Amino acid sequence: MNYCSHCGAAITRIIPPEDDRLRYVCEACQTIHYQNPKVVAGCLPVYEDKILLCRRAIHPRAGFWTLPSLNEASGFNKLLSYYHKNHDKPWYE
Repeated sequence: MNYCSHCGAAITRIIPPEDDRLRYVCEACQTIHYQNPKVVAGCLPVYEDKILLCRRAIHPRAGFWTLPSLNEASGFNKLLSYYHKNHDKPWYE
């Protein structure tokens, strides 16, 4: 990756503040271009006409509200495995 897809400026590989990996970052517009998309499973829990949201504790977007979700690294496969061992019906009903 050589140029920012948002503004067209040249990008560099640096470790952004509050991160632990080299990322492609545009120094002109501060956009971080993530190269490792993960499979994520999320849900929209509703109870008494209210929606459960979670506040992100990690970057990117720490402090922002999001839907409850898991990715492969945070235990999605473990959750599915636990469900299949402890339930008779499929998880997607």
